[in-house]
Amino acid sequence: KEMLDLNGYPTQKLGVNSTLLELAADGILFGACGKCEVCEDPKRPLLLSGECYRCTGWVNEYLKCSFKTQTPTREVWQLTEAAKAAAGGKLKKMRLKTGDRLFASKIGDVDAEDGGVAVNASQSSRLPLEDLEIAVIEGGQSKSKDELVELITKNGGTYVESISK
Repeated sequence: KEMLDLNGYPTQKLGVNSTLLELAADGILFGACGKCEVCEDPKRPLLLSGECYRCTGWVNEYLKCSFKTQTPTREVWQLTEAAKAAAGGKLKKMRLKTGDRLFASKIGDVDAEDGGVAVNASQSSRLPLEDLEIAVIEGGQSKSKDELVELITKNGGTYVESISK
């Protein structure tokens, strides 16, 4: 908490999925994130949230800022005296510098509403019934058995006559 305070990060009500420990580790390895380019809220640096960094500030009194990026501006992380002394002084010996974090997916592939869960191109191109075996029980359907078999195979599924464990 002290390191986050020293580097201008909030320590309560973060508004992102990251924990205080994750934010501190990100800061030590890559540097402290700069301010938002949109709302420029001086009290709110960009915070790590899933596959990107998000602003948790406000554009005005009614509109929450929705800015996100994977390459924020950075400053060298400042360590507290307690952190410098921890682990036998290894952090004090470490040359802290800024760098870019690598993410598994580009920001365009990340859905903003689901907390940063990425959608792979290979997942989106898969057919809905791919790798599934489907048996059709006759009766009660509005389509014939042949139509259902065609629909199953067209969507990547495999039609089977019997069900096995």
